[in-house]
Amino acid sequence: MQFNYQKSFGYPVLRPGSRDYASGAFQPTIIPQDVAKGEDTVNIRCRFAVSVEEIESLIQEERAAFVLIIDCRDTFYRELFETHDKSADFSCSADNLKGSILLETYIIAKKDISDFYCPKIDNFFGSGPHGFSEGMVLAQGIPIEKNIHAEKLRDNRSLLTFSSDKELKLGEWWFDVFSEFPSVYVSPEQLKWINSSLVAFNPV
Repeated sequence: MQFNYQKSFGYPVLRPGSRDYASGAFQPTIIPQDVAKGEDTVNIRCRFAVSVEEIESLIQEERAAFVLIIDCRDTFYRELFETHDKSADFSCSADNLKGSILLETYIIAKKDISDFYCPKIDNFFGSGPHGFSEGMVLAQGIPIEKNIHAEKLRDNRSLLTFSSDKELKLGEWWFDVFSEFPSVYVSPEQLKWINSSLVAFNPV
């Protein structure tokens, strides 16, 4: 579900930029942990905060839940995780997360709700009670886009490499962004200086 604060759901949804609620916020924090060399699992640390007490009560009563959706088009991976806790850690295979990934966060109704009252809801929707069917979105966070190249992070190789081009003079350079590892091309003489500096900075 693409985030668009101008879109109308036809019912009040707590989300940034929307006037469905006069005040209050849904503020998720999603942090994918670094993948160490040799590890095959990505741990994703989640922290959820919602400042609308009436929605928070629905979660505590397990009539609603925090939801994280991970979507990776490059690997055709999509998975939904849910919790009633404000802090949760989820995990998935590192092989599923390559290239561009999208992290979406929601609060979803887990049961049919017919008795929802909240004074923060805009008068446009009436005074209530407001009803939500199971699966409806109660709150939506701004999606987070990340680019993950796990195979590059595992082999301890720098994401930026230096190569030589005999046609270049000392001080000249060009940048290749189309190879697997972006490379800066310099003259053979300058490459020797760079390599000697890297060895001195990172002794074996």
